[in-house]
Amino acid sequence: MKRLLLFSSIVTLFSSDAAAQKISNPFLSGRKTTSLGAMASIPVGQFSGTDLQDGGYAQTGWGLYFDSKTTLKSGLSFISHSTYSWVPLNHAALANTFTTELGRKTEISGGKHMPFLTTLGIGYDIAATKFLKFGISAQGGLMYNSFKGFDINVYDANNTLLFTDNLKFDSQFSFAYVLGANASVSLIKDLVDVQVNVDYSASKFSSILRSHNIDPIKTSQQIQLVNVGLGIVIYTNK
Repeated sequence: MKRLLLFSSIVTLFSSDAAAQKISNPFLSGRKTTSLGAMASIPVGQFSGTDLQDGGYAQTGWGLYFDSKTTLKSGLSFISHSTYSWVPLNHAALANTFTTELGRKTEISGGKHMPFLTTLGIGYDIAATKFLKFGISAQGGLMYNSFKGFDINVYDANNTLLFTDNLKFDSQFSFAYVLGANASVSLIKDLVDVQVNVDYSASKFSSILRSHNIDPIKTSQQIQLVNVGLGIVIYTNK
C-alpha cells in the first residue's frame, strides 16, 4: 500500500510539472521596454486661462517622463507611466488681473506648479514596418501637485508700495487620468528606439490658499497639460 501511494505521488508530481510547462505566462514572453525622455508641458483649458475665478494662469514649462511597458504578441500593452513637470505662472496676465480688480498697479513674481504624476493603464501597439511602431494608451492614477508660492506687490498712484504678500497653495494628492500616443523608430534593432511621445493629462486639484495677511481659503483648480516629449526606448528583455 505504501509503495502504491508513493507511486501515485510521483505520477501526480510529474503530471503537475508537465501541465505547468504547457501553461505559458504571456507576461514572460512579452516585449519589455523602459522609456525616458524630456518634454514640453503645455497648459490647456482652464489651467491656461486668465480668469480670476477659474483660470490657472499657467504657461508652457518642461518636464521629464518615465515609462515601463510590457507588450504582448497581440499588441496589447500594460504600462506604468510617470511624469514630473515645472509649469510657471503667466506673471503679466496675473498682474493685469489684480491691477484691474484692485484698481492699483500690481506686480507678480515667482510661482510655479510642479505636478508629479504616476499612472497605470493599458495600450495597444502596432508595428507599421520593421523599424517604425505606433502606440496608444489610457491610464489612471494619482497626481501630487506641489506649488511654489508667488509674491504680490501693490502700489499707489505715486508708485509707493502699499501692500505685499506671498500666496501659496498646499500640496495635495488628486486623481488623474492620461490619454497618450507615441511613435518610435528603431535606432539599434531590438535594443534602442527613438520615441516621440504625446499625452493629455487632467486632474482636479483641491487645496488651501495661504498667505501672511488673509485667512486660509479653500480653492480648486483644473490641471490640464498636453505633454510633447522626445526620448529613448530601451529593450529590457530579448
